Amino acid sequence: MLIASSLAAFAIAGGVTLNILPDTPASAATPPLLVTDHIDASAEEILDESAKLMLQRDPPPNRIRMETWVLNTEIDANGTIISSSVEPRHEEITFVGDGNVHVVVTVAPPFPGQKTEHLATPGTVLSDETFAPGEFDTPYPEAVPTEPTEIADYLATVAGSEQPLGAGETIQEVSSILSSNVLSRDQESALLSYVSGLPNLEVAGRVTDRLGRDGIAIRATDRDPGHVEDLLIISPRAGSITAAETIYIGNDRTDIASPSVIHYVAWDR
Repeated sequence: MLIASSLAAFAIAGGVTLNILPDTPASAATPPLLVTDHIDASAEEILDESAKLMLQRDPPPNRIRMETWVLNTEIDANGTIISSSVEPRHEEITFVGDGNVHVVVTVAPPFPGQKTEHLATPGTVLSDETFAPGEFDTPYPEAVPTEPTEIADYLATVAGSEQPLGAGETIQEVSSILSSNVLSRDQESALLSYVSGLPNLEVAGRVTDRLGRDGIAIRATDRDPGHVEDLLIISPRAGSITAAETIYIGNDRTDIASPSVIHYVAWDR
């Protein structure tokens, strides 16, 4: 397992710990930022190694498990941004052999520092539905290609774009794909291989994700420069994509601190 060893070596290479948690009262409304440890590797190296490692994995089960959270933001009649923090949610989507799709959404535990008096009890079932064949709504009716050279056109088509997507847009689209589709080893490897060649990507560092797992965070800064950053988190041992996050880094909001997490999804895979 030379490839896995290489990625693991990237993940444990020592460096300075960067704690970038915002120290303001508003930060209590959003999850703590991930703490990063510097590693000496490029985004291209990490993603290329991950693409190779993915091909060695066992076939995935026919289900998706994930924890998600998003900042609930509204704009009032005066144009003022009003944000409220909702509880994280656990979603499980099971693709049954007869074509049915079973979706269960429950309340996940609150994130550290989150006020809980108005939140539902963890484990509370928010929805439990079974969709008959053809009823489960997915924006990806066409299968993800298994050739990296076909990924750019595929992502642009499903995103309704006439141009290839940028790095941040690609992370957003990949996150959406993984949240509604079970990918084969070849499909996920093709995605990783394609992303490795994109510009405007950098290694944020080694992290521990929302589910307590080691990961390597890849950062894109081009989707809305100066306002948001997108993170894609890779398992250094399995090569799989395990989480994605969106970070607000602007200076035009008073409802949250800067930087602040405004969305995350962590897949249990």
